[in-house]
Amino acid sequence: MVFFGTPEAAVPALRTLAAAGVPPVLVVVPPERPRTRGGHREPAPVAAAAEVLGLPVLSAADVNAPGVVAALHARRPDLFVIVAFGQIFGREVLGLPRLGTLNLHFSLLPRWRGAAPVQRAIEAGDPTTGVTVQRVEERLDAGAVVARRETPIEPGERAGDLEDRLSDVGAALLADVVAHLHDGGALIDGKSQDRALATYARKVEKAEGRADFTLSPAAFERRARAFHPWPLASAEVRSGKGAPVRVSIHRVAAGRASGVRSKPGTVLAAAKDGIEVACGKGSVVLLELQRAGGKVLPAAAFLNGLRLAKGDRFG
Repeated sequence: MVFFGTPEAAVPALRTLAAAGVPPVLVVVPPERPRTRGGHREPAPVAAAAEVLGLPVLSAADVNAPGVVAALHARRPDLFVIVAFGQIFGREVLGLPRLGTLNLHFSLLPRWRGAAPVQRAIEAGDPTTGVTVQRVEERLDAGAVVARRETPIEPGERAGDLEDRLSDVGAALLADVVAHLHDGGALIDGKSQDRALATYARKVEKAEGRADFTLSPAAFERRARAFHPWPLASAEVRSGKGAPVRVSIHRVAAGRASGVRSKPGTVLAAAKDGIEVACGKGSVVLLELQRAGGKVLPAAAFLNGLRLAKGDRFG
């Protein structure tokens, strides 16, 4: 088996496979890239985890490049396993492993195919999500479903927290499937997806983090959770006649006000238990905030450093 992965979300799967007695013979990762403000190059989290586990690592900027294909072919792989690798596999590469290629996807396919399934599920208000082990074909996330596991999206759960949870759930599910094959189990064809039910989880863009106070309270709260920890819901706020201050919003709840006539973004109340702000058809309460370059603070501590009053504006 050859394992392909990049981010921290793929590390539990790699560790679980190794602990289950089915470690990959090779781990493929993207090249090192700058990951700090100083521009220092660091390995992908999966590469670092593989090194700790004593597994050989291959760096591949393009998995379809002739040199990479030759290196994979030399391993005579039975199976490819992909977890958040971020590259498209061509026909030649997919034809290498005897048992095919499996992908662990963080949604209940065919819902939320694409790059950001966790974020889009929260943004859309889905009550449940889950993980899917699927066979890989040339069309994006369209292969047959081999196994899946469902879980509720908890109230207030943010994208980073949900992804961490799905990483563990998915790691256990993937290890079960791979162990079955490793022990000589029958090749699992899987169940074809219903294309009519497919939805697309487009990549999250930085600009989506700009807080939109014209949204309904429920939609605003969902977007704040969906875009945490990146790109974060953010806005500028002006205290009195002072200069605008850039603020990131880390926790928010739907407010109690209804029939609000104030312009969206207007502070309705600035209290220790939260800053209530007008939005579309109601209000939201900002519970945890962060000034640019500062710490994440509860509303009470935040207001000690930036005195806001009724009538001040977020925008």
